[in-house]
Amino acid sequence: QRPSSYLFIMIWFSLLYRSLVICYLCCLVKLSLSLSTQHRVVCSNIAVEKVPLRRGDESSTYCYKVSSASDLKPHQNFLATQVWPTAREAAHFLEAVSLSSLHDVKTVCELGCGPGLPSLVIAKRKEITEVIATDLDSLALDLVQMAATDQKLLDIVRTCRVDLCGNELPPADLYILSDVFESGTVAKKAARLLYNQAMDSRVWIFCQSDRFQRTVFADEFSKLTGKPLDWISVKEHDPSNRFCLFNVEETDVCY
Repeated sequence: QRPSSYLFIMIWFSLLYRSLVICYLCCLVKLSLSLSTQHRVVCSNIAVEKVPLRRGDESSTYCYKVSSASDLKPHQNFLATQVWPTAREAAHFLEAVSLSSLHDVKTVCELGCGPGLPSLVIAKRKEITEVIATDLDSLALDLVQMAATDQKLLDIVRTCRVDLCGNELPPADLYILSDVFESGTVAKKAARLLYNQAMDSRVWIFCQSDRFQRTVFADEFSKLTGKPLDWISVKEHDPSNRFCLFNVEETDVCY
C-alpha cells in the first residue's frame, strides 16, 4: 500500500505543479495583452503609430499613420494613410524655408495631404494663421485631426474633403502638393484646377523624379500658361518664384 500511496502523492503534486505553471503563464499572457492594449494608439478604431519628422527627437512635429493594411476595410485606401518620402522632404523644407518665402503667406492649403505631416509642420510657423489639410480619404483626415489635437494645433489646422478632379479649391496664399498625381487623369485635372484657381497664390509641388505622372502635369500646365516648366531641387528655391516644382530624390530624404 505504501508504494501506491507515494505514487498517488507524486502524481497529485505533479498535476498541481502543472496547474500552477499553466495559471502563471495565463496570467502573464493576460498582463501582456493588458499592457499592449493600454499603449495601443487608435484612430477611428484602427491601430495607428506615431511618425515623427525627425526620429529620436522628442520635440519633433509628428503625424500618425495606419499600422497595418489588414486593419482596414476593403473600401479604405491604405496608401492614403502612409507617410511618403516626398511628404517628409516637403515637411523639412517648410520647417526651414526662409521668412522671405512666406512674407505674403497667412493661409496654407495642402492638397492630397494624407496623414498631413507637411501641414502639421508649417502650422507651427509663427507667420501662418491657418492651415487647411485636404484629402478625399476621410481616414487620412481623421489622422490629421488626431495629430493636430495632440499637438494643440486645432486653432490653426482644419481638415476638408477636396477632390483634385473637382472644380473648387479652398482659398489660400500657398498651396502644397507632394506626390499626389496618382494617375494621368488626376495630373491633368489638378493642372487645370490650379491654373484656374491658384494663379494669384504661391504653389509648391514636390514630386519624386521617378513619378511618370508628374510629366503629364507639367505638360498640361505648360499648355495652359504657354510657358515651359522646370523641376528644381529645394536648394535652388528662389523666394521670388511663386510657382515651384521641386524634384525629390528618395535617397536624399532625411528621417
